[in-house]
Amino acid sequence: MGSRWPRGIALALGALCLGVLASPVARPALAAPTARAGLDPRLERAAAALRQGEVEAALRSLEALRADAPENARALSLYAQALLVAGRFREAADALDRLRELDPQAERLDYFRGLAAYRLEEWPQARGLLERALAQQPDSGVLHLLHAVALQETGELGAAEAALARAVALDPKLAGQVDYRRGISAVRAGRLGAASRHFAGVEPALPGSALARSAESFQDWLAGSRGGRALSASAGLGSGYDSNVNLAADDQALGTDREDAALGILELGLGYRLLQTESLRVDLGQRGGFRFHFGESDFDLAESRTSAGASYQALPWLRASLAYAFEYLAADYQTFRLTHVVEPSLRIAPFEAHPTRVFVRVEPRSYDERPANRNLDRDGIVYRAGFDQTFALPDWWGFGRNFVRLGYQLRGETADGRDFDSLGHVPSLTLGVALPLGAQAVLDLRNEWRGHANPSSLCAPTPCSDDRDDSITELSAGLRKRLGQQLDFELAYRHARRESDAADFFDYRRHIVEFVGSVRY
Repeated sequence: MGSRWPRGIALALGALCLGVLASPVARPALAAPTARAGLDPRLERAAAALRQGEVEAALRSLEALRADAPENARALSLYAQALLVAGRFREAADALDRLRELDPQAERLDYFRGLAAYRLEEWPQARGLLERALAQQPDSGVLHLLHAVALQETGELGAAEAALARAVALDPKLAGQVDYRRGISAVRAGRLGAASRHFAGVEPALPGSALARSAESFQDWLAGSRGGRALSASAGLGSGYDSNVNLAADDQALGTDREDAALGILELGLGYRLLQTESLRVDLGQRGGFRFHFGESDFDLAESRTSAGASYQALPWLRASLAYAFEYLAADYQTFRLTHVVEPSLRIAPFEAHPTRVFVRVEPRSYDERPANRNLDRDGIVYRAGFDQTFALPDWWGFGRNFVRLGYQLRGETADGRDFDSLGHVPSLTLGVALPLGAQAVLDLRNEWRGHANPSSLCAPTPCSDDRDDSITELSAGLRKRLGQQLDFELAYRHARRESDAADFFDYRRHIVEFVGSVRY
């Protein structure tokens, strides 16, 4: 037999979920079930307590009742709803799953279970459950709005817009929430002008609310993105330690002194937003930096990177980008390497929380040195092709979004010197975790198996193996904390290891620790 409680509690719980949008701390008053003849007095007391907003008292009564009558479907339904109000969403989901076993026809079961999945950010499940609930309550504006949010979070922006239009048509009081979610959709689709117009409608509809403040923050960000703060600058200062001072670990063992040194770090940067429309964005940038190795001045590095990039939002789920950079690297103030980088890429996101990026990168390189042995001439081209697949993870601890990224690159190199001709496979794994106080930790692991086409000339007079293979492992971990809008602190660790089956002198280990404070304008 279904548990038939007044519709008010269901609507109030829906409003509670929408409170995530409008006010994270607000808790609307609930119209709890009224007493019914023949009900256990403890159920009547729990209903009265919930009706008066005394959620903890209601939970205590219901827990006692369930201990005596665990198969009471009405008590279990009210218990699950009280858990939703108390913010104990995982427990509410478990209780509702048990209710489905006891009474599959329980009234508004899909609705309540959909609310639990919504608050747990289990978006595909929430979408399916809310769709089933809509089949039973097609005229609920709140339910259409909740469904629209779930559609947005699974990347179905077109269907989300249709659900938003239906929600505000059924309940005009939802106009503020609908404008906010339309603004979110427009940002994700790259339609920044439309996003600004939607966010502007939130404050008149919901004056002084948390949702209006959030919309205002988006407006400030959009103003900067569209030219209000087109020019940006940054400066960083830090120190660190390098266990194996190294000019270019990617270029075999050359340029490695196998000595450790303390580091001094200076970084400078400029950025300029040349163009921003709803679909097209063009940026220019200039970055430079110095790495001073105390006691190893021959390895002091100066680096400059001039860049330009354009991106075009072709479809709501497809963004095409083209990036170019010119890099200049000097060792001890003498030119060491010049590199041009060209990288076209596609960002494919039918599900917004799980985007895929596919790219090709071509890097013509030229080196200032001209070795006597022509086989060691490193001038040439490094090329890469690969993809990154990102998955959004739940906000486990309430500190922010987490993610995991899987990647693969095919790396090839052709050079004037035959020693550098090679082909490698580079899988990677990146994990990002939000931490307390707004900090974020990122862990990145990648390994390359690189096969060389020719034996190395450096092995003479003892020949190297004709099938030389190297393994290059890189592990990096970073902890970043932002203070306000302008100040960043970052602590980073990087470990590199290379092992070759050709000769021991190709092998090396490297540990780098850096701490940098940066200010942005």
